[in-house]
This record gives sequence, C-alpha cells and structure tokens, in this order.
Amino acid sequence: MSGTLVIGCGGSGSKAVSALKSEGMPCLVINWGNDPDIDISEAVPEGSDRLNADTVSAALEASRDRIIGAMEGYSDIILVVSPGGFVSNASMGFISGCARSLGARLVMFLTLPFGFESERREAVLKTLPGYVDLADRLIISDLQYSKELIGVQVGMAVDLVDALTRVSIRILSNILGSIPFFSTFESKTYSFSRGYSDDILKSYNEASANPRFSPDLVGSKTVICTDAPMDDASAEALVSYVTNETGKVPELIQGKGEGKGVTVFVPISLRTE
Repeated sequence: MSGTLVIGCGGSGSKAVSALKSEGMPCLVINWGNDPDIDISEAVPEGSDRLNADTVSAALEASRDRIIGAMEGYSDIILVVSPGGFVSNASMGFISGCARSLGARLVMFLTLPFGFESERREAVLKTLPGYVDLADRLIISDLQYSKELIGVQVGMAVDLVDALTRVSIRILSNILGSIPFFSTFESKTYSFSRGYSDDILKSYNEASANPRFSPDLVGSKTVICTDAPMDDASAEALVSYVTNETGKVPELIQGKGEGKGVTVFVPISLRTE
C-alpha cells in the first residue's frame, strides 16, 4: 500500500474535501446527498430521519463495501470532519474501524465548532478526549482561536474556515507522504497554525502566536515546516530560537516550494481536569 487518501464526512468535511478533489488530490466524499462520492442516503429507506444517530450509523454500515473499496490501496488516511454533526460523529468511529481493518494509518483532522455555536461547541469539547484512541494522530483546528475571525461576519467566517482547512490539509498530506510522519510527530495530539511574513522568524512568531488550540509547551517537541528550503545558517538560527523559546529542540522539516511561510504543529493536551 502507498499514498494518502483524504476523506471528508458530514457537511463541513465534505465541503472542504470536495474542493481539494477538484485540485487533483486523491479524495473521497461521504455524505447525505449534495453529490458526494458515496451517498449514504442510498443505503437506507427513503424518508429516513437523517438527524438520528442510529439511522446514520446504519447508513454507513450498509455502505461499508463501497467505502472499504474506495479506501483500499492507501497506506495513510486523513479524515476531515467537524464534530457535532450526526454524519461527522458516526463517521469517526466507522472510518477508524475501516482503516484498521485495511492496515492503514489514520490521521484525524478535526475542525471545532465556532464560539457562537455554544451548545454544540460545549458538547464537542467534553467528548474531545474520547476521539484520541480512534486515530494514530489527531490534529485539532479550533478556528475560533484564529485572529482572522475576530469581528468577521458569520458568512465570511465560514469561507475563511473552508480556506484555512484546505491549506491545512494540503500541507498535512504533503508532509505525510514525504517524512517518517509517525516517528517525527511523537505526540498523539497537535494543534496547527500558519504564519506568513517577510522572513522565517517573523513567520514562525506569527504562527506560534496564533494557535488553533491551547498548546502544551511541556509536552512533546514542536514540529516546524517551512514552505521552502533554507540555508544552513537560517535553519540553525530558527532551531536555536525555538529551542530557547520552548525549552525543547524542535523538529524542522524543510519544504521544496517557495516563499517564507511556516507551518507549526504544537503538541496539545486534551486533559479536562
């Protein structure tokens, strides 16, 4: 097996992954209607209650052969979901089981609900620690933390979420296919942030000041990914700077593209006490 498949389930995950599919990435969209690759509504009687957890679980189970068939041959799976929806919640355990049955590794990318979705958000935050065992790695993007969303109207905020999610998944997919990911990313859970500036250190500072979740600076090392290759002096300066700031030597992954953008994966703790 080789390669990475990106799977989007539920409304938010399906929307983000559909856009990535149009760019040529190997993707699979699973949802009720809205032209997904696998329409789970076809597997249940017409008129079934789509807002019922048992109905969604039954629909996924009835579609198992098609979903497994689409996942076969891939060594790594990225599942993109926004917890709190019926399809999203049911799909996390279901896709986890499918990946394990195929011997594929699973990275789960979760986009958390906005602050204005207070009831849904509270429920998701309470259940978040339970998701850890479903995947080999959990990447949490709580976009409510993002400064880009401060003072932004709801419609525009949703568009920003979609754009930031797509950027995140592109980078994650590239990294997953180019390094020994599961030894480099030694923690089980990470937050994700991006920074763009006129030099690497400024880009790092922008990213580290804008985490997508509360970082755990006493945990595992930070993983820093630059968009472009660096000269030795610049790489040494960045590693030294981050070491002094965090107390841990970071893992530095140099990209093959252009620009001075920096992606930072920071270990997080999901402790609730």
